[in-house]
Amino acid sequence: MKVLMCAPTKRGGVSDFCKLIAEKMIVDVDLFPVGSRREDLTFLSHITRPIVDCYKLYQRLRTNSYDVVHLNPSLDVKAIIRDCFLLLIAAKAQVRTIVFIHGWDKKFHRLLARYFCGLFRAVYSRASAIILLASEFRDALTAMGLSQPMFVLTTAVSDDLFSYSLGKRISRRNSCVSDSFVILFLARMVREKGLYESLEAFRLLRSRMENVHLVMAGDGPDLHNAKEYSKSSGLSEIEFVGHIQGPAKIQTFLRAHIYLLPSYGEGMPISVLEAMSMGLPVITCPVGGLKDFFEHGKMGYLARTHDSVEISNLAEMILRDASLRRRMSVFNRQYARTHFRASHVARRIEQVYSTL
Repeated sequence: MKVLMCAPTKRGGVSDFCKLIAEKMIVDVDLFPVGSRREDLTFLSHITRPIVDCYKLYQRLRTNSYDVVHLNPSLDVKAIIRDCFLLLIAAKAQVRTIVFIHGWDKKFHRLLARYFCGLFRAVYSRASAIILLASEFRDALTAMGLSQPMFVLTTAVSDDLFSYSLGKRISRRNSCVSDSFVILFLARMVREKGLYESLEAFRLLRSRMENVHLVMAGDGPDLHNAKEYSKSSGLSEIEFVGHIQGPAKIQTFLRAHIYLLPSYGEGMPISVLEAMSMGLPVITCPVGGLKDFFEHGKMGYLARTHDSVEISNLAEMILRDASLRRRMSVFNRQYARTHFRASHVARRIEQVYSTL
């Protein structure tokens, strides 16, 4: 079997996912870059890029034989419009096409469902199968009239996170008696990720526990405001480390005792999966694919609301109970090893290919 996987070039979770999965596939996979490039510096180049991608895909399918084309859009206006043309080209070439929808913009979904449902259905019904990250997304597409096979899978983390040496370091962290605690927030610095709720929850927690610190990792448009908030609140215990990756990211996870992401909307947040892989208890909200697998009380806690008081209370419960932290840590790492490893997810996607 030969697969052409369309992978966004823009840095982010979907791009990383495509590279991880392609490396672990047993079938023959070619990565096909789509989306804006670094060399697209002008407005005109951004406008013409989708046309160039479509032409290149047409040429690739005309001169090569593929069994499957695998598209990886998010449900947002740019990706859905871009990939509708790629899907039509693959359908014209009579190649079976998988559409793996990653992110899910709720506002855009409501717009599609209300005004453009027929057009969306006419194009995306040409996909041979659709993969989604949450059962609620599958139900939403079914309500829009799509009837082809749909599969609810998960995104993936690197198999390297489960190396023996890293496991020993995680076990050492869990066995050590700590006189200070670190809460980690790792996400794009925007309001929708629960940024300000996290800051306020830390302020409340800090009034009851002096030996707790907050690490804010990531960049984004609200980063400056977050820093100003920490200054005005007198919270010198908040550390802003910016965007991190590679060894720095691993080290930051190892420093932490809890991972916090009270997001308002997600597909399947890769940072939560990474935190679980690193043996961290998680405090988050029941959004996207998290609702399908997250076990409240075993993996951490699902906050019922985005109320900062509730979030701070949940964090305090975990930090004050060392045995609870260890149980959650062991459970999360084992669960992630079984479900989230790139090699495991690759096998499941290959099973979807086989159904075609």
